[in-house]
Amino acid sequence: MAFQRSHRLNLLRLVVLLLVTLAGIKFLFRDSFTLELHKHVSKDSGFWEDTGDAGPQSQALELAAVKITAPRQEQQVPRDFSTTQLRLVHLDLKGAAPRVSYLEQLFPLLSQLGANGILIEYEDMFPFKGELEILKSPYAYSEEDVERIQQLAELHKLEVVPLVQTFGHVEFILKHEKYQHLREVERFPNSFNPHVPDTLALLKSVLSQVIEKHRRSAWIHIGADEVFHLGEGMDSKNWMSHNKGDMGTMYLNHIKEVLGFLTTQHWGLRALMWDDMLRKISVGALRGERMGTAAGAPEPGTPKTG
Repeated sequence: MAFQRSHRLNLLRLVVLLLVTLAGIKFLFRDSFTLELHKHVSKDSGFWEDTGDAGPQSQALELAAVKITAPRQEQQVPRDFSTTQLRLVHLDLKGAAPRVSYLEQLFPLLSQLGANGILIEYEDMFPFKGELEILKSPYAYSEEDVERIQQLAELHKLEVVPLVQTFGHVEFILKHEKYQHLREVERFPNSFNPHVPDTLALLKSVLSQVIEKHRRSAWIHIGADEVFHLGEGMDSKNWMSHNKGDMGTMYLNHIKEVLGFLTTQHWGLRALMWDDMLRKISVGALRGERMGTAAGAPEPGTPKTG
């Protein structure tokens, strides 16, 4: 019995020694492997700098430049983005946003890898105030943090594009009892009911606060993807029963209202949105809506990668 126990202990010691040896080998070769990988990515210039056609798998749609009459605090000359290909890194900050000190290390790396912009989806991490303060997480960034993030982005030549969800993915808003009446389906807090006037009123407030803190930005992203349960609410069913069941037009009507607000209130902004919902709508219907086109503004742009 004693011999068997000693034999088992020796086998256990051998296994532990083998694991330690393997870990040591991995540690010794880690730095050299990382260096070689970095060299490989740097040589592959086509990975980030390919400016060819985006192809059918585009993920964002550029809408026409919006012109408004209300001036912003600082007069700016609209920049020409007609030949610019945005290479954005999407930062989805909800739930557990990184510290600004981490972004200070991240931004130069993103710039070195070829990105020229960051798409910032704050959700509850934005420092909302006033009636919207209820939307703010206890761990939200401060106004000073938001300003510092933009300074860091500018330092590393990264265009800042704030993303405000305006149709789906609005759980951070509709989970609150105060806004439950704006749900498309009462059971689910993920999508707005586009027929309730308070929906657009709330979105105007949310957009205004975010845009106010991003005066350097020439772009705004309105989300509008994955509007789950759209058409399942009673208001939507009633609307479709009088409009030949045309859910596509119902969707576009809401997007036009959001873009109409941007057109009339925020000077010089260009709008982006995800295109998954648009892919379900006929090309004819899209052309007929002329989304985002203001008086004298050009036709909507073609799909670009997001």
